[in-house]
Amino acid sequence: MYANDLKNQKLMQQLTQPLAEYHLPSVKDAVNPALLNRSYQVSWIAEPRLDLTEHERRHVKTDVKLKISVVAKTGYIAKVQLLQSSNLKAVDHKIERAVMISSLEPIKGLDPNVVYVIDYTMQLK
Repeated sequence: MYANDLKNQKLMQQLTQPLAEYHLPSVKDAVNPALLNRSYQVSWIAEPRLDLTEHERRHVKTDVKLKISVVAKTGYIAKVQLLQSSNLKAVDHKIERAVMISSLEPIKGLDPNVVYVIDYTMQLK
């Protein structure tokens, strides 16, 4: 038998043995209790900028509603979900991109994994 054959046999034994069930670690203390149940007000650091053509401006709804997930400690936008469309798919994509590259004020003292969600209405006209 060759050395590679023995290594392959050991590897195959490891791969065919079931692993113990994995449990996520507890995150109950991820946020300082003093920071919980508080109201926070944040402003845009880099507000979403949208360049629309004249045709797009004439055919869009005035308000577009979004759900925005924000990384609290940095203010970076993690996810944008369109709740109410502008009536034009191209404009909807522009809005999502504009919001994704913008940022909000960070909330100091929070764990880097804390994400909050806001409902935001973007006025187009």
